[in-house]
Amino acid sequence: MAAGSSIASMFCARQASALCLLVGLSSLLSVSSCLYDSSNRCDTGQKFDSDAGLCVCDAEQNLVAGEMGCVACAENEVAANDACSCAPGFTRVAAGSPCTDVPPGLGADCTKDADCVEALFPTCHKAGDSGYCTSTGCSATSDCFGGYACDTSAETPFCLRPPIGSGMSCSSDDDCAGTEATYCETFKTHVCYVRDCSLTQNDCFPGKECCDLTKKSLGLFKFGICVDVDTCDAP
Repeated sequence: MAAGSSIASMFCARQASALCLLVGLSSLLSVSSCLYDSSNRCDTGQKFDSDAGLCVCDAEQNLVAGEMGCVACAENEVAANDACSCAPGFTRVAAGSPCTDVPPGLGADCTKDADCVEALFPTCHKAGDSGYCTSTGCSATSDCFGGYACDTSAETPFCLRPPIGSGMSCSSDDDCAGTEATYCETFKTHVCYVRDCSLTQNDCFPGKECCDLTKKSLGLFKFGICVDVDTCDAP
């Protein structure tokens, strides 16, 4: 009887072990089935487009597709149709420039003063082969609108347009191409900068200074870029 009882006990233990194993496997399968959620199949910042059958950047999070994944639109911009557009009440001074609350008429394309129909900005300032509408007679940048700065070095002081593309979000120089700020800083700020400024005389936009990248990049980049005043030596 003792032997029989011992064998019976072993059999019962095996039955219990098998039952525990079955329960464990069922639990594991149950957990595994929870790892896949058809309603949450995309990465963070994406949503599933059932029409296209793929994951796309979520415009509701103000994200659009970039070279290395989803990227956020810049300040005063909203995502629409996988592109960043100016939010209501904001506009671009020119193609590639940041969105600012520019009054109507400021920065409008022109070839002569008669093209500038807004009373606040009646002067056509020539910039190369083109021109833009602005105002004259300023004495300080506070007299200007929309990110413009007062150029007091001109014979007749006027409100100078900021460089097109400066401060625009980027992931490579290609994103800055076609603007006046052709260098993309990809290590820290990820924005476009005006490059090849003079290190001997400040030819940057007012409020900016030329920063020599030669030492900062250990000789990798041998040119200067226009940065905010007193930020060149910042870590």
